[in-house]
Amino acid sequence: MKRYLLTLVACAGICALQATEGGVWIWRDGANITGCWTLDPQAPTSLRSVAQLGTYDVWNSSWYLPGKYGTISFDAVTTNDVTVGVTTYNPWAAIPAGMNMYNVLTHEVNMYEIVLGGWGNTQCAIRCGTQTQPMKHTFRGLPSSVNSAPVSYKVIFYRGPGGKDVIAAFARNPDTQQWERLIVYRKLTFNEGPRWISFSSWDVNVFYSNIQISEATELPA
Repeated sequence: MKRYLLTLVACAGICALQATEGGVWIWRDGANITGCWTLDPQAPTSLRSVAQLGTYDVWNSSWYLPGKYGTISFDAVTTNDVTVGVTTYNPWAAIPAGMNMYNVLTHEVNMYEIVLGGWGNTQCAIRCGTQTQPMKHTFRGLPSSVNSAPVSYKVIFYRGPGGKDVIAAFARNPDTQQWERLIVYRKLTFNEGPRWISFSSWDVNVFYSNIQISEATELPA
């Protein structure tokens, strides 16, 4: 099966579509790339985020949860700013008038952002929308890796006590091999419907690997 590269270019107020063979869809707003996503049916399990300053450049159709609960598991090699974005807006839907797709995907009504080891690896935060005021933050950093080995993480969306929706993030300590809770936010009512997942970084490169998406919501022991 062929895969196609679709580029949306804005020119004099008119949007034009151009398709060529390739593995990534790239949307452009004027001369600027505002986001891209792959359509490869084989789920990619790694992504290198090169000091993206909180932008989200890749949305993959396989990084997907059909409902509002589930687990994002992955490994990461970095010193700080493991960053995960989860949007409830379909990246393949039409762009609302007067907006570009990147802004729609990362708007506070459509997106949850989880920052682990931000602010120089001193804090973690959960936001609605990218770069917004945190709904919750903790003074926790990422575990130190041994010889730049990957550290394992889990971000879990689940239904907690009293029917409250919860986001929780954990890291596996390389020394003890125990899961440590980095941040949890319980006072949520998740947007209904499916959600798509992407990864970012801030001022350093982050190499994500072993990416797995599951509907299971079992918390690490």
